[in-house]
Amino acid sequence: MRFAYGETRFVILTNKYAFKIAIIHPFRPFIRIFRHFFGKKIQSRLLTYDKVMARGCVQFLIPGIIANRTEYRNFKKCGRSDILVPTIFSFFWLINVQLVGKPATQEEVNQHVLHRALKSDTRLDLWPIHQYCVIKGKTLLADYGQDSLLPFLMLHAR
Repeated sequence: MRFAYGETRFVILTNKYAFKIAIIHPFRPFIRIFRHFFGKKIQSRLLTYDKVMARGCVQFLIPGIIANRTEYRNFKKCGRSDILVPTIFSFFWLINVQLVGKPATQEEVNQHVLHRALKSDTRLDLWPIHQYCVIKGKTLLADYGQDSLLPFLMLHAR
């Protein structure tokens, strides 16, 4: 059993499955409000998450749940894709369960259809090699929990 820690999720890796557990920041708003209260920077900070203030607040407080929800929806919308690691199960977006593969090499990632397509769209965060794995000889994208990825995934999914 291995563990990984990202910005929005804590991942438990077993031999067969990856359990992506959403990180919730219950004290984050109070710390940020206290820190930014006098400078009135909180509004501009929330708007960096989303142009709509309410959605920005939600994404600020529960980024792990948003990432799990987006990953689950992206996989369902792309259908049985040959480019994404399947999201097998999601428990109220708190925990996502995916298959585990072996870590991909740089050569395998360079051959991935999404990685090749990125040369035309560098805004997406798909460059890091740790976001890919190999399952049954196929290089697949394992971390696709960004809202901005859906149009790109739909374009390149089989």
